[in-house]
Amino acid sequence: MDKQKLSLGIFGVVGVITLVLIGALVTKQNQVSPGTTTPGQNELAPTSPPLPTKTAEEIKIISQIETKVVTIKNFKFDPETLTVKLHDQVVWKNQDTVNHQIKGNNWGNVPIGPGENFTQAFDKAGTFPYVCALHPTMTGTIIVK
Repeated sequence: MDKQKLSLGIFGVVGVITLVLIGALVTKQNQVSPGTTTPGQNELAPTSPPLPTKTAEEIKIISQIETKVVTIKNFKFDPETLTVKLHDQVVWKNQDTVNHQIKGNNWGNVPIGPGENFTQAFDKAGTFPYVCALHPTMTGTIIVK
Protein backbone atom coordinates (compact mmCIF):
# COMPACT_ATOMS: atom_id res chain seq x y z
CA MET A 1 0.00 0.00 0.00
CA ASP A 2 2.79 2.32 0.61
CA LYS A 3 3.80 1.99 -3.02
CA GLN A 4 0.29 2.80 -4.09
CA LYS A 5 0.16 5.93 -1.93
CA LEU A 6 3.58 6.95 -3.23
CA SER A 7 2.43 6.50 -6.84
CA LEU A 8 -0.73 8.52 -6.25
CA GLY A 9 1.30 11.22 -4.51
CA ILE A 10 3.78 11.44 -7.37
CA PHE A 11 1.00 11.54 -9.98
CA GLY A 12 -0.80 14.17 -7.93
CA VAL A 13 2.29 16.37 -7.70
CA VAL A 14 3.04 15.91 -11.41
CA GLY A 15 -0.60 16.75 -12.22
CA VAL A 16 -0.52 19.92 -10.14
CA ILE A 17 2.80 20.98 -11.70
CA THR A 18 1.37 20.30 -15.18
CA LEU A 19 -1.70 22.43 -14.48
CA VAL A 20 0.47 25.26 -13.14
CA LEU A 21 2.69 25.14 -16.24
CA ILE A 22 -0.31 25.10 -18.61
CA GLY A 23 -1.82 28.06 -16.74
CA ALA A 24 1.46 29.97 -16.98
CA LEU A 25 1.71 29.33 -20.73
CA VAL A 26 -1.87 30.45 -21.38
CA THR A 27 -1.33 33.62 -19.33
CA LYS A 28 1.93 34.34 -21.17
CA GLN A 29 0.21 34.00 -24.57
CA ASN A 30 -2.48 36.53 -23.60
CA GLN A 31 0.03 39.12 -22.46
CA VAL A 32 1.18 41.82 -24.88
CA SER A 33 4.61 43.36 -24.82
CA PRO A 34 4.71 47.09 -24.06
CA GLY A 35 4.35 49.17 -27.22
CA THR A 36 2.45 46.51 -29.15
CA THR A 37 -1.25 46.16 -29.68
CA THR A 38 -3.57 43.34 -30.33
CA PRO A 39 -6.06 43.43 -33.21
CA GLY A 40 -8.87 45.84 -32.37
CA GLN A 41 -7.01 47.43 -29.46
CA ASN A 42 -6.61 51.21 -29.57
CA GLU A 43 -8.60 51.43 -32.80
CA LEU A 44 -10.54 54.68 -32.95
CA ALA A 45 -14.05 54.93 -34.27
CA PRO A 46 -14.20 56.29 -37.81
CA THR A 47 -14.29 60.06 -37.90
CA SER A 48 -15.73 62.43 -40.45
CA PRO A 49 -13.26 64.27 -42.65
CA PRO A 50 -12.06 67.62 -41.32
CA LEU A 51 -14.08 70.64 -42.30
CA PRO A 52 -12.47 72.82 -44.93
CA THR A 53 -10.74 75.82 -43.44
CA LYS A 54 -11.24 79.31 -44.71
CA THR A 55 -8.37 81.51 -45.80
CA ALA A 56 -7.86 84.92 -44.23
CA GLU A 57 -9.14 86.52 -47.44
CA GLU A 58 -12.33 84.42 -47.37
CA ILE A 59 -12.91 85.32 -43.73
CA LYS A 60 -12.40 89.00 -44.53
CA ILE A 61 -14.92 88.81 -47.39
CA ILE A 62 -17.47 86.97 -45.26
CA SER A 63 -17.13 89.44 -42.40
CA GLN A 64 -17.75 92.35 -44.78
CA ILE A 65 -20.86 90.92 -46.43
CA GLU A 66 -23.90 93.09 -45.89
CA THR A 67 -27.57 92.39 -46.38
CA LYS A 68 -29.63 95.10 -48.06
CA VAL A 69 -33.43 95.14 -48.21
CA VAL A 70 -35.85 95.90 -51.03
CA THR A 71 -39.40 96.28 -49.78
CA ILE A 72 -42.30 95.31 -52.03
CA LYS A 73 -45.34 97.39 -51.15
CA ASN A 74 -48.19 99.00 -53.10
CA PHE A 75 -46.95 97.28 -56.28
CA LYS A 76 -43.53 98.99 -56.11
CA PHE A 77 -39.96 98.04 -55.26
CA ASP A 78 -38.44 100.36 -52.65
CA PRO A 79 -35.81 101.38 -53.49
CA GLU A 80 -36.19 100.88 -57.25
CA THR A 81 -32.40 101.11 -57.67
CA LEU A 82 -30.07 99.68 -55.04
CA THR A 83 -26.26 99.80 -55.05
CA VAL A 84 -24.42 97.03 -53.17
CA LYS A 85 -20.87 95.74 -52.82
CA LEU A 86 -19.57 92.54 -54.36
CA HIS A 87 -20.79 89.47 -52.40
CA ASP A 88 -23.55 91.41 -50.62
CA GLN A 89 -27.01 89.90 -50.31
CA VAL A 90 -30.28 91.53 -51.22
CA VAL A 91 -33.50 90.50 -49.49
CA TRP A 92 -36.83 91.28 -51.16
CA LYS A 93 -39.59 91.49 -48.52
CA ASN A 94 -43.13 91.22 -49.81
CA GLN A 95 -45.26 93.51 -47.66
CA ASP A 96 -48.06 93.55 -50.22
CA THR A 97 -51.27 91.54 -49.94
CA VAL A 98 -50.67 89.72 -53.25
CA ASN A 99 -48.05 87.40 -54.75
CA HIS A 100 -45.09 88.82 -56.65
CA GLN A 101 -42.38 87.05 -58.65
CA ILE A 102 -38.81 88.42 -58.84
CA LYS A 103 -37.23 87.69 -62.23
CA GLY A 104 -33.81 88.84 -63.36
CA ASN A 105 -31.85 88.16 -66.53
CA ASN A 106 -30.30 84.73 -65.87
CA TRP A 107 -31.05 84.86 -62.13
CA GLY A 108 -34.11 84.53 -59.98
CA ASN A 109 -37.64 83.70 -61.06
CA VAL A 110 -38.95 83.26 -57.60
CA PRO A 111 -42.54 83.63 -56.42
CA ILE A 112 -42.89 85.52 -53.15
CA GLY A 113 -46.17 85.33 -51.26
CA PRO A 114 -47.43 88.03 -48.91
CA GLY A 115 -45.15 88.20 -45.86
CA GLU A 116 -42.45 86.09 -47.54
CA ASN A 117 -38.84 86.98 -48.43
CA PHE A 118 -36.40 86.12 -51.21
CA THR A 119 -32.61 86.48 -50.82
CA GLN A 120 -30.09 86.75 -53.66
CA ALA A 121 -26.30 87.10 -53.30
CA PHE A 122 -24.39 89.00 -55.98
CA ASP A 123 -20.92 87.62 -56.70
CA LYS A 124 -20.27 89.56 -59.93
CA ALA A 125 -19.95 93.28 -60.47
CA GLY A 126 -22.45 94.81 -62.85
CA THR A 127 -25.97 96.11 -63.29
CA PHE A 128 -28.78 93.62 -62.72
CA PRO A 129 -32.26 94.73 -63.80
CA TYR A 130 -35.25 92.76 -62.57
CA VAL A 131 -39.02 92.76 -62.91
CA CYS A 132 -42.05 91.29 -61.19
CA ALA A 133 -43.08 88.57 -63.65
CA LEU A 134 -46.68 88.85 -62.43
CA HIS A 135 -46.82 92.67 -62.63
CA PRO A 136 -44.46 93.80 -65.45
CA THR A 137 -44.80 97.49 -64.60
CA MET A 138 -42.86 96.76 -61.39
CA THR A 139 -39.15 97.05 -62.23
CA GLY A 140 -35.95 97.52 -60.29
CA THR A 141 -32.18 97.47 -60.64
CA ILE A 142 -29.35 96.15 -58.49
CA ILE A 143 -25.94 97.75 -59.12
CA VAL A 144 -23.01 95.71 -57.81
CA LYS A 145 -19.65 97.49 -57.40
